[in-house]
Amino acid sequence: MNNSLGKRQNGFSLIEFILVALTVGLLVAIIFKNYAEAVLQERRTIAQQTLYTVVGLQERWFVRMYEYAKTIEQVGGPDSAGDYYALQVTQDPCGDSSCYTITATALGEQTEDRECEKMSIDNLGVRRAVSRDNRDTTSACWEST
Repeated sequence: MNNSLGKRQNGFSLIEFILVALTVGLLVAIIFKNYAEAVLQERRTIAQQTLYTVVGLQERWFVRMYEYAKTIEQVGGPDSAGDYYALQVTQDPCGDSSCYTITATALGEQTEDRECEKMSIDNLGVRRAVSRDNRDTTSACWEST
């Protein structure tokens, strides 16, 4: 006698397959989002480290020339933060070579980091950051340093 209660099924049902596929898809989406955020944060940290390096180069320039460098080319170049940030030196707010602000502006893929599109540090060590819509995001962008 063949009893359908005594038979064992082999394989997976369609419902089981769909549930597994949905679970795997959800996990992949979560992992990808977290990875993308981690990459943006790492690039932001590299830009901050580069800003600190340029501050040191500015001080070195000051010791040798008795003034701060007027352009980023004099202390490392605009691409010293890699392909993801452009650096710029400005003499503000004083307008002469006795003070400076170094600004890192997001480029390329890093523009996805809308909260920290521009980060800067001045000759007094004051750090600032602004979002794409010009909100002050200093505390969020510089929290890791």
